Amino acid sequence: MLRFAISVSVSLFLSIALASASRAITFADGLTHIVDSAYAWITVEDGPGAATTTVNLVDGAAILTDCVAIHSSVLNMSGGAVADELRAIHNSVLSFSGGDVGFVVRARDEATMYVSGGEVGGYVILEDSAQLEMTGGSARAALQSHGDSIATIRGGVFREAIQAYDASTVFIAGSGFEVDGNPVPYGDLTALSGILTGTLASGEPLDLWFGQGGGTYTGTITLIPEPATGLLFGAGLAGLALRRRLS
Repeated sequence: MLRFAISVSVSLFLSIALASASRAITFADGLTHIVDSAYAWITVEDGPGAATTTVNLVDGAAILTDCVAIHSSVLNMSGGAVADELRAIHNSVLSFSGGDVGFVVRARDEATMYVSGGEVGGYVILEDSAQLEMTGGSARAALQSHGDSIATIRGGVFREAIQAYDASTVFIAGSGFEVDGNPVPYGDLTALSGILTGTLASGEPLDLWFGQGGGTYTGTITLIPEPATGLLFGAGLAGLALRRRLS
């Protein structure tokens, strides 16, 4: 059901666009492009000589399946709609600040993702040493962090859960944190699961289920004050860069 959990207006918009969106397109020229019309699928790849290709999805964009950034390309979405998945892989950069994504926003394979707005009909997912900085926006399901990924949450809304798998780490910045109604200090959560409440650094309320530290959810959720978040995210990116050079 979550796959179709987009608003009626977006569903209607995509249905109207279907007739003209019979083609997929790949941008791989090292240039910057603005997309404000309908396509079946979009892929963004490096240009000649590994030049960075940038694609900006704006109001009017209607992608009937997925929009994917690969390698060191850049994908920015500030408006429009993607029916299924917005995805960054292989060191690419994804910025999501507006518009609607029907099912998943995903980063994997050392990609970096920034979420500051927009609405996701399902999940935000990190895999394989991806990075996320979230300051706004909303997801109707959960944040799922896998592998050695690092997420820093300063704002935004997850309506169901935050789930830390494998050796991933989720930093949550804010104040007044409680687990199941009991105040908890900054640092790693000790409870394996429960209801986490508080106020995010953005001022938005936090009230959702979490899983971490053992069993299915073996990652770590760490509560931090706001001044630490920029340093943590910068340190995480530096660590990824070092791993890339060594590999």
